[in-house]
Amino acid sequence: MKSRQIHRSLLAIVTLMLVAASCGGSDDPVATATGGDVTETTLSSGAPEGDATATTAAAADSGGSDTTAADTTQDTAGGDDSTATTAAAGGGGASPDDPLPLTGATFTYDETFGDAQFAGVIDGMIEGQPSEFNDVAGRCFFVVGRLTPTQLGEEDISNSFSAPTIAMVLDGRVVDSTFGECEDQGIIDAGYSWIFNMSVTEGTSFDFYDEFFLPDTGTTEPGPIAVGDTSGGSAIYYQPDLIGSIPTPPAPIAGPNTFLDGAPALPGSRFTYTDEFAGATWDGELIAVVETEIATFFDIQGTCLTVVGAITPTELTEGVTTTGFDTPSVDMIVNGRQIGSGFGCDEDALEAAGYEWILNAEVTVGTRFPFYQQFLVPEGTTAVDAVMVGSVFDDQILYYSVPNIGSEIPAPG
Repeated sequence: MKSRQIHRSLLAIVTLMLVAASCGGSDDPVATATGGDVTETTLSSGAPEGDATATTAAAADSGGSDTTAADTTQDTAGGDDSTATTAAAGGGGASPDDPLPLTGATFTYDETFGDAQFAGVIDGMIEGQPSEFNDVAGRCFFVVGRLTPTQLGEEDISNSFSAPTIAMVLDGRVVDSTFGECEDQGIIDAGYSWIFNMSVTEGTSFDFYDEFFLPDTGTTEPGPIAVGDTSGGSAIYYQPDLIGSIPTPPAPIAGPNTFLDGAPALPGSRFTYTDEFAGATWDGELIAVVETEIATFFDIQGTCLTVVGAITPTELTEGVTTTGFDTPSVDMIVNGRQIGSGFGCDEDALEAAGYEWILNAEVTVGTRFPFYQQFLVPEGTTAVDAVMVGSVFDDQILYYSVPNIGSEIPAPG
């Protein structure tokens, strides 16, 4: 257990670094997740887990199949970085000198330090343009495709660090993927999301992209694409063939989400949350989910949904007040996918009603803090699977069904 907690703590630190990098517009590349065993169609990778613990209610075990489909399959010894790669029938893919076709490639992937298994397909590689914030001359390339968790073991939602590493090999060197160096809006508009945002339930497809920026100080022709751990000698290598336009991904598939069966319903659901690393314990209440407005100065599509509630710290291991990072994570699952925060949603009406952003909770023990947490839900979405308390890295996450979405902001009580 202590080892797992240490792993969770380390991943929390890495997560904060990645979030800071994506928000700060840094030109420094974002590190990719470490990969593990790979065969022609089977990969494994590993990363530690996160750091918070929600208590009082237990999440049900996730269901679903423990098998993975792929066009071709090879045997693998499991999550051991020393496992040798066996070339696929007919050869190819075991080295950068003998790559397989990239477009339409399929594979399966096994997480080294966990039970997650994924089915993957690569739609292709597209050349793009450097970001306007990137002042270095060079070329940009995007690998786009799809990952679907076919087994998550004890977890209900995949964490983004379980995704396979995607890299490029140039002049005998590994080139890691980057973030923020290239203009990705067209890729996002087509329906793809950054691979490290992959938090989905078992059986839910995730359309991903990963970018590569090649500065003109070196080789700018793309090299073979590696999926998996190149240092372990078990990655699969693909030809760097380009397609001429951004493909349209198929309609997303949502998992059965059977772990939500029997979840208590809003409004008025109460919980207790303890973050042992932050040293705070909270009593909380989820009051409602309401639809709010998109801020007038944002040109974005979708619907703003807001969770309103109240939290009260009951214990602190040190200090006089809590910090925003002591607070419980409050997230939303829509169509099997964890939805990100509602950047661009208007908060004026919420604050006028007496709520504050949850990360502003700097209060003493016993002080009730009415909070809001906003989410921008994609267009066309009509139902919310659940509100969750606790992050995807928690030992235990609390889930609450949402029987209705209100149009009026209730009083915080």
